[in-house]
Amino acid sequence: MILLTGANGFLGSSILGRILKRPEQIVAVDLQEEIIRVNAPDGCLYLNGSINDLEFISRLKNEFHFTSVIHCAALIAKNEGKEDVQRLMAVNVDGTANITEIAAAHGARIIFPSTAMVYGDNGTPFAETMQKNPSNSYAVSKHLAEEIIMESSKIYGFDYAIARIAVLYGPGQGGDMFIPAAVKSLADGKSFPMTSGEQERDFIHVEDLLDLFEIFLSCAEVRGVFNAGTGNPETLAKAALLIREACGTEAMPVFGAIPYRPNELWKYSVDPFLAKARFGWFPSVKFSDGIKGVVEHYKKGIEQ
Repeated sequence: MILLTGANGFLGSSILGRILKRPEQIVAVDLQEEIIRVNAPDGCLYLNGSINDLEFISRLKNEFHFTSVIHCAALIAKNEGKEDVQRLMAVNVDGTANITEIAAAHGARIIFPSTAMVYGDNGTPFAETMQKNPSNSYAVSKHLAEEIIMESSKIYGFDYAIARIAVLYGPGQGGDMFIPAAVKSLADGKSFPMTSGEQERDFIHVEDLLDLFEIFLSCAEVRGVFNAGTGNPETLAKAALLIREACGTEAMPVFGAIPYRPNELWKYSVDPFLAKARFGWFPSVKFSDGIKGVVEHYKKGIEQ
């Protein structure tokens, strides 16, 4: 039986759509009253509840027996204000501690999507052997969540697989991240103000990440941290032009309309060697093809 937290988020719903094909029964949880992105068949039980609610955690621990826990529930801080950071830490850190109690009780493997942002200002490409140096509250919260999982594993003996994800993208992703924001603007025929776009980002398609998570679920034993990215970063300028081409629009990205940040992150990429050496995994979705798929999905949503 698999427990999936954060089932209504972009990554959680993508995972749910993939693992519904597996033989295990699935318990999917999130804060909403019902699943909002995926049509779940009889093999999936959806529960609305909070990973910070100890009564809900107790129910999960006592009423079910999980072999794997895919822990996607998390917050991303919109700013660094005190209340936002406190809420972020409560969910991403305290909530993760609660999830490890379930893994400890059941001997379940935890699969945890972390972020390559935990590497901070290390040189790129990031390698798993580097010391972590998170520089914002979200990265700190993921760093602390990783530490809780690893230390709990030492104490209770459960397996874990932590994926330090580069820049995730794919069909159905919303919000103000670069690719979905650019797709929305340009597909709607509107110009897209941005920086000059010299920053390099390691974009990984969600289907490639799901392939890695399937490996984490299926392999006999795993306990470790693995980078999830291509190792081949693209500039934001190139990404914007590929999006414009896929949209088939006369609208343009407006390069230089937004100034660079004072502490701009110029290079951001990971070395995926460890996952390739251990599992034979390597991203297969070509970036231009992935962008076309994102645009097609967005346009279908508009038509509907």
